[in-house]
Amino acid sequence: MMSPTRRLGSVFGWFGKLTALGRVLVIAVVLVVVAGVVYGVWTLLTPTCGSGTSRTDDQCLGVSDGSAQVTAHEVPGYADILGKIKAQNDLVTSSKIPYVTIAYLMPVQRQDSADSAGGLQASLHELQGAFIEQLQVNSADNAPVHVRLVIANDGDSSAHWREVVPTLMKMVGSDHLVAVVATGYSVQATQDAITALSVARIPVITTRLTADTLDGVSTPDRAFARIAPSNSDEAAALAADLRTTASKVLVVRSNDSTDTYVQSLAVAFEQKYAGGAGTLMSPEETFNPGPYSFMSSVVSSVCERQPNVIMFAGRSDDLEQFVKALATRSCGNLPLTIVTGDDAEDFTAAVADEVSQETKGASPSSLGLIGGLNSGVTVRYADIADSSAWKTNPEAFVPGAIGALNENCSTCFHGQFPSSSLDDDAAIMGHDAITTVATALTFGSQLNNTTDGVTAAFKRLHGPNSIPLASGWLSLSPYGDPINKAVPILQVGSDGGPQLFKFGSPAGRPCIPDRTPC
Repeated sequence: MMSPTRRLGSVFGWFGKLTALGRVLVIAVVLVVVAGVVYGVWTLLTPTCGSGTSRTDDQCLGVSDGSAQVTAHEVPGYADILGKIKAQNDLVTSSKIPYVTIAYLMPVQRQDSADSAGGLQASLHELQGAFIEQLQVNSADNAPVHVRLVIANDGDSSAHWREVVPTLMKMVGSDHLVAVVATGYSVQATQDAITALSVARIPVITTRLTADTLDGVSTPDRAFARIAPSNSDEAAALAADLRTTASKVLVVRSNDSTDTYVQSLAVAFEQKYAGGAGTLMSPEETFNPGPYSFMSSVVSSVCERQPNVIMFAGRSDDLEQFVKALATRSCGNLPLTIVTGDDAEDFTAAVADEVSQETKGASPSSLGLIGGLNSGVTVRYADIADSSAWKTNPEAFVPGAIGALNENCSTCFHGQFPSSSLDDDAAIMGHDAITTVATALTFGSQLNNTTDGVTAAFKRLHGPNSIPLASGWLSLSPYGDPINKAVPILQVGSDGGPQLFKFGSPAGRPCIPDRTPC
């Protein structure tokens, strides 16, 4: 028997007898085989997204009817909601009743994003709210049309919208698509996606997008419906509350020119507060978001200028830095009220997290937000919906509009998702988006189950035709902007729990047909 050493030598001897070209070819073949094996193993070990979505940049991008994943890795709650949507969609498509498709366009965040926990939770809650209203529409007696719901993930920050939106456009004919619900953050990519859909004459409903730069997307022959108050509306509601109480107001604004939310919020507040009883101080204070914000320097300017109200135009992360810096300000005897927009909802979660750390014995030095709030700082923010208003301001709501979210039945929110909460506005806005489309589908006592039909109906949803929603009455202008929509103003407690401070609106009192402006 030939020894292993002699066998190895014979192999290398054979290889050595090859020409240079032959050796190169052999090496190339070996590398191809090895690469194929490695790729095969990697494919087996890497989870797939499923039909309709594809794995790109560690994300599941594309359109899912519930059968394909929209997160690249397991995230609690997503398998459950996707399974529920898939089961309901299967019932819809197997029924003899006509159906339409509504797509939910959302930037499902990557799990390694800085704020992915909050973003993924909000997206989950929106889908849960949308599913609850899908159930209500499809289970209604003698429903003339059923709703099929699909989820379109255009990636973190909507960076991949150009790959997803064309698929939605094709679905108008093949899948009876009549509208797209768009959510996420008010950034340029989101606006570009909405504009592309609008140009294609596909009705678009936005939920948690508030930037004023969305104004003008709609034209007489296009449909756009914003169901949340805009930044101008939020600023007007805040300004209305401060006009008689604030003596000196200072605007502190982010310099991020790409963030349409913060820029339009600052401009809107300055415009809406002009003429108030107090002084709008000039110039405003600005900062760069991120590690070079120099918030301590901003705080020094605050102490020197002595405002009693600060209008903060920045994101939640920026607000956290600001409040932490205020905790050790030299003017500790100066009480300050900070007012800001709805992005501060994430700030409340950060405060609650500190409270949790405090109960576990964390050192006071690590509890900067609690320290800031306990130093005479009050934080209030304009929100887009708040379930506590159902009890404090019942006259502003129709019981039937909130029942599926507020009651305890098997097809209601609490019955389907007992571990989920309505504390954020996401589920309410998801629910209201589907309600808005469903109302348009049967407006005028006829079936408007085409994109043109929904577009025409949207143009009539105002005044006496306003829609009762769980977030308050919705009256749409000819360009799709809400008219005098309710704006809950919440105050952040030292425990992180937001409390309803005032149920306002741009005009002071929110739209209620036949009672207040709509």
